[in-house]
Amino acid sequence: MIRFLLRRLFILVVTLFGITVLTFLLTRLTPGDPATMRLAGAKGASHSSGAYEELIQLNRQNLGLDKPILLNFRFDTPEKRIDDAISEALRDTDFWRKSGERRLARYGPMALPPILDRLDKAADDADQNRLLELLPRVSGVATTATLTMSPDVQADWWRATITEKKLGVADSVGAKAAVDAYLIASDEGQQSALEAVRRHGGRALDPLMNALRGDSKQVPRIAAALESITSVSFKDEDPLAVRDRWEGWWRRNRAEFVDPTSFESATRIMTDTQFGVWIGQIMRLDFGESYVSRRPVSRMVGEALPISLLLSVLSIFFSYLLSIPIGVYSALKRHSPADRVITVILFVLYSLPSFWVAGILILTVTGPPFLTLFPTRGISSPGMELSASWDNMGAWLTDRAWHLVLPVFCLTYGSLAFISRQMRSAMLEVISQDFIRTAVAKGVPPHRVVWKHAVRNSLLPIITISAGILPELIAGAVIIESIFTIPGMGNLTFTAILNRDYPVINAVLLFSAFLTLLGILLADLAYSIADPRIEYR
Repeated sequence: MIRFLLRRLFILVVTLFGITVLTFLLTRLTPGDPATMRLAGAKGASHSSGAYEELIQLNRQNLGLDKPILLNFRFDTPEKRIDDAISEALRDTDFWRKSGERRLARYGPMALPPILDRLDKAADDADQNRLLELLPRVSGVATTATLTMSPDVQADWWRATITEKKLGVADSVGAKAAVDAYLIASDEGQQSALEAVRRHGGRALDPLMNALRGDSKQVPRIAAALESITSVSFKDEDPLAVRDRWEGWWRRNRAEFVDPTSFESATRIMTDTQFGVWIGQIMRLDFGESYVSRRPVSRMVGEALPISLLLSVLSIFFSYLLSIPIGVYSALKRHSPADRVITVILFVLYSLPSFWVAGILILTVTGPPFLTLFPTRGISSPGMELSASWDNMGAWLTDRAWHLVLPVFCLTYGSLAFISRQMRSAMLEVISQDFIRTAVAKGVPPHRVVWKHAVRNSLLPIITISAGILPELIAGAVIIESIFTIPGMGNLTFTAILNRDYPVINAVLLFSAFLTLLGILLADLAYSIADPRIEYR
């Protein structure tokens, strides 16, 4: 059994990886661009200026969609990325110019030597003036002494100032020392220590991120330094959530600030891609951020998953609780009037689309003569929350159960009809076999013949069906949760598909694939419980 489990778990991991690659490619290759959809409202304002396409390209950069999908043959170093940012800052388009300025401000003093080199090669006065305007913002040196100087004199003044202040010098040790001093600084000296960190610019990000992983109590202070350098802000009441969001940001942008190691250079062909970033996040149980809400996907799934699991578990429970006895009874009463009535009712139920039934129920229970017999929106009434002292546990459970009646019914009746017919067919096949006739001939009580011998041997097809019931219910809940406005996985998936929210879609597909493979494994293990003759080696 142990060897069987290990072998199956290995196959599960390999299969899950293959499904992940396939679903990732499908989401990326289907029509629809998240960058375009997010900027749909800005088209009217920017299309007239001819910059709409450039704005889309800039948004793709912000979302990480500018990276290659599977393989990356572009080996950009931080120096190359800084040079690209300078080129953006020199463009005439406001979108790119502002993007380049923001990127250079994040690099800080790291960008000073390349800016000075570009200043020496400036082809015209416009580029020279724009580069001189970048120097105060990038260096953090505020001065009015250069206002009356000519461009050439300004350039010489900046070279002397940068050399004197030792700005732009490749000194990772100094950056780490500044970060360490900032973390232990008192409240009075915190601002001056922060200024010392900012003078190192992008070089201080790596030691700041290392410190962020090590001490959760320092998250607010470290986040303040990161925001000061990058102009990126993540607001959340939970410090751990802030840390997770900075971790996601750093994984997407680390290559811009840190020279790769030999190993990273060798593996960048696969890791510095959209798929490489996604796999790295999965290995850390981090599914990234939603393109729409900018919230961590793991938190969104964590909020929606318990609701969908509750619906699915209740639906599966009632489906099997009713379908097995109905199937057994129908098989024992084969061709009787009761069997024909059950058959007709089940076929009618199986033929009714769940979304149509949901709509009819909403119209029925919210109008005369039933008025508001069952709630049709959400999973709880407004203001009905479970208190910490559990004083209102009874009222909360009653309210929650009342809200779940209609959606659980819509998810149950189709499975109920299908499973009961399968149970009937399996039961008819078993009761016609020799060992059942032998048990009857030996005088075994009828109820024991049915429930111990016939039903137990009829469960194998039902167990096979159960392997796919849970993921199918989550898939079917897409429509039901949307109709009843239930904030579960189905509603989350539907909204993500409409908005091309790739991180959410990939997380849901990954979870559904895992449930499917896990269901198959559990079904195989259940075979040996239902039939002791089955052994795994």
